[in-house]
Amino acid sequence: TLDLCLPTGSDSVGVGRAEARMAASDGLVRHRWRSTRPYSPYLYAFAVGRFARAATRAGPDEFVYLDGAGGDANLPALFDRAPATAAFFAQKAGMPLPDRRYVQLLVPGHEAQETASFSLIGKAELDRDREDPSSAWIVAHEMAHQWWGNLVTCATWRDFWLNEGITTFMVAAWKQHDLGEDAYRQELDGARRRVEQARAIGFDKPLAWGGRYPSLGARRAVQYSKGALFLAHLRETIGDAAFWNGLRVFTRRHAGGSVTSRDCQRAMEEASAQDLSSVFAAWVYGEQPEAS
Repeated sequence: TLDLCLPTGSDSVGVGRAEARMAASDGLVRHRWRSTRPYSPYLYAFAVGRFARAATRAGPDEFVYLDGAGGDANLPALFDRAPATAAFFAQKAGMPLPDRRYVQLLVPGHEAQETASFSLIGKAELDRDREDPSSAWIVAHEMAHQWWGNLVTCATWRDFWLNEGITTFMVAAWKQHDLGEDAYRQELDGARRRVEQARAIGFDKPLAWGGRYPSLGARRAVQYSKGALFLAHLRETIGDAAFWNGLRVFTRRHAGGSVTSRDCQRAMEEASAQDLSSVFAAWVYGEQPEAS
């Protein structure tokens, strides 16, 4: 439970659901947000301001759009693909949108950050995406984290590729579903370029590497981009049916908990009925698989 004591007229968003506002001391108003499930502490956040608001429903799911960018944005138009994106991710995860509710807060600049039940979406980044839908990523990436990264989160930072690699891959998969095969290949080609840039400066590591990264760009090249490429390779190796079934097994089994790379391997081996130790050794562990 999070209590925020704020000036009258303030809006807030936090993790979970809002309870009734109550008067607090010194003329302030208490905004109480109550989490509906356990989350890793790094996913807890709140935002305060004056927010224009719009909302829509798609079946049992509610999508709330808040404008904290200080403008008069047409929120339903800006986020018009959000319900369809969520439906795709829910189908691939084998689990509905957590809490059947998701809030997106529009903020200035290029901000992009998930929290346990809402995301910050930078208006400049969203505008760029809408100008070129084939390169769009921000809404899908932050939303995908509601399943992979939030509902199921990494047990250690060396397993952070399970948060970001899966999410980066799911943006490509969503584009394949929504825009076609060329969009999927274009997204993977972008990931491949980022990995090659890291290799060009002499940096390439297995996904579950536990050492220090020389820069944020190098970390992202490995954990985001190489993670996505590994999942695309795994999909080709074991086939579509086994791959998506493995992702559903992984997500359902560990919902509300934390995971390691070994948990992902077990789910994919179970779904494919194959020994995947060699491919995980080559991409994830660096030739030497972790002990079970």
